Amino acid sequence: RDNPIDLRFVGPLSVEAQGTYLMMTTQREISACGLLALTLRRWARMVAHGDPARLVQWINELTAARFVVLDKDTEELLVRTFAKWDGGYLHAVRRKAVIASATAIRSPRLRAVMATELDRLGVPHEIEVPPDSDPDGTEPPPDRHESGTREALDTLSSGTQVAPERHSSGTPEPVESPGSV
Repeated sequence: RDNPIDLRFVGPLSVEAQGTYLMMTTQREISACGLLALTLRRWARMVAHGDPARLVQWINELTAARFVVLDKDTEELLVRTFAKWDGGYLHAVRRKAVIASATAIRSPRLRAVMATELDRLGVPHEIEVPPDSDPDGTEPPPDRHESGTREALDTLSSGTQVAPERHSSGTPEPVESPGSV
C-alpha cells in the first residue's frame, strides 16, 4: 500500500485536528504499533506555529473522537488504529515488530487499548493487561488525579515535565521544560 494513512475515515474533525493526526502518523519516531513520546512543544512548532495551547485543543479533539489515547504520567500517546491502517500486522516480520512495540508500552492504560486493537485485528499476543485498565481508552484510570485529557495536556504544555526513566535507578527526574528556562 503506497499510503498507509487513510484520512477519509477521520470524519467530522477540524482541518487542524486532521493535520495534527497526519503529523503524528508521519513522525519518524512512531513505533510499529503507533506509539509516540508526547512532545508537545516540538509538535506545536510543526502544526500550531509554536502555540502549544492550539495543539492541545486539536489533540483533545482527536482524543474525544478516539483517534488517539494518551497517558500523562508516562508521556505516551497512542495513535489507536495505526497498526490497522499501516497494514504491518498482515506481514509476519512486521507483525513481530508491532507486537514487540506494543509490549514495550509503559502505560497500563495504553497497553490495554493496544491489546484490544490487536484482538480486533486477530493478532495473537501476550500483552499483560491489568484488570482495572480501560481497554476502550474512554475513561481515565481510576487512580488519576487529573479529571481528563484537557488538564493532562495543559499540565504537559507548561511547567515542569518528567524526564524518561533512567535505567540505573528507574526513578524519573524532573527537568525544566524548554519554555520555562
